[in-house]
Amino acid sequence: MHTSLSRLFMYGMAGFVVVVFSASAQIKIYWTATDGSGAYIVRANADGSNPVNIVSGIANVKGPNGLETANGLLYWPDQQLNAIQQANPDGSGVATFATASNPYDVFGTATQIYWTSQTGNYIDTQLTNGTGFQRIFTFATVTSPFAVEVTASNIYWSEVSGQGRIRRSDLNGNNIVTLIPNVFVYDFQVTSNYIYFADINYPSGALKRANLDGTGITNLVSGAFGGVDLINGICVTTNFIYWSEYNPASGGGIRRASLGGTGRVDLYNAPPGSGIRGVVVLPEVAAPAAPPIFTSSALSPGGFAYTLQVESGRTYRIETSGNLTNWTEITNFLSAGTTVTLTNVIPVGATNLFFRARTP
Repeated sequence: MHTSLSRLFMYGMAGFVVVVFSASAQIKIYWTATDGSGAYIVRANADGSNPVNIVSGIANVKGPNGLETANGLLYWPDQQLNAIQQANPDGSGVATFATASNPYDVFGTATQIYWTSQTGNYIDTQLTNGTGFQRIFTFATVTSPFAVEVTASNIYWSEVSGQGRIRRSDLNGNNIVTLIPNVFVYDFQVTSNYIYFADINYPSGALKRANLDGTGITNLVSGAFGGVDLINGICVTTNFIYWSEYNPASGGGIRRASLGGTGRVDLYNAPPGSGIRGVVVLPEVAAPAAPPIFTSSALSPGGFAYTLQVESGRTYRIETSGNLTNWTEITNFLSAGTTVTLTNVIPVGATNLFFRARTP
């Protein structure tokens, strides 16, 4: 028995294997903002707490408006820099993606970035690698284009001129139709079922929803002058609508409601003198758990005893195998501290036995 246990100990020591899985994603809210001191890209927690300026400095951001995400990057149109800017979600790697004349909004797909020119009266696009520039619409087709959205088959955009409208075309710019007339829309979002948009028309301004063909318009959050300020940015997620309210006098802020418009929450109230514009919501992947480490081990007649270095508050599993191919979970636990000591009974008749720890 002593010889068998020694062999088991040696194989076990050689067979420690660690498998680590990343932790669950957390939500972060990003928005563009200006005040008397400058312009910023801001990031905050899902409840609006801990807002941090992650991009600042007039060479990086000066007159931001909308905000979009694509391919792991943030993009924003900067009306004073006359450029489409990009950065990593942590604010690093700020760069100019494209030059543009007074750009108002930007939208990204897996392969293309699109943007509008408010005064140049055009909609442009180019590949995410910065090549393949194309002007899809010119002033002969669009007038004062503001927001832009792109799906697998269509380009949607709003025009804030005359009575205002939301329009749609094929991806190549053909077959233009007006979906929703008589609306002044600074931002909107197209989902698989609806168009969510902010109509700032007085006195019927509201956060609204329509079918993809423009029918069935429904007020979700009423009154651009009766409960909400000027809505400048919208972001629709699986469960919520987020929007930015622009009001330099009060500061405006970031709001949230259910997809049906109920349960409004003021997530962030900006200081007076602030201008809050674009908003986007992203899942932030938490840093992966540090791998559990076997710091000591010993064999005894009672079994195999060992100590693991772990992270507090994480779930761990201990598995064994006789061949390093088929693994069996023998215990799991939620760590209350940074170390844990366990003893596992050695099965009768076992010759080779390997241990590994994993999370979750």
